[in-house]
Amino acid sequence: MQRAVISKRDSIFQVYSNIRADYRIIGYESPDTNARKMVLFSVFTSDVEDNPFKCPYGSYYDSAQRDGLVIKYKEEHGSFIQADISGNGKKPATVYFEKKWVEFDK
Repeated sequence: MQRAVISKRDSIFQVYSNIRADYRIIGYESPDTNARKMVLFSVFTSDVEDNPFKCPYGSYYDSAQRDGLVIKYKEEHGSFIQADISGNGKKPATVYFEKKWVEFDK
């Protein structure tokens, strides 16, 4: 299972592409999996191509594709982590990722 990695040094959130691992890492508008999807990282073309979930910050295979988008860890929030998202000409916002899809670098 591929996870996002948060740098302990600068709190930057990264998703590295791995074609051999299944992953669908979603940033939600609130700490609820039924909330609006704000950004998505996935190995699946059907999740990424043409942004089918209409995520305001886009859909990507990995964080290298995100064209100026910056995601920074803020804190834990129950079974989610809270992060600030900015860039891509969008207003900065707060997003929430399920903890099970995130790990801190060593």
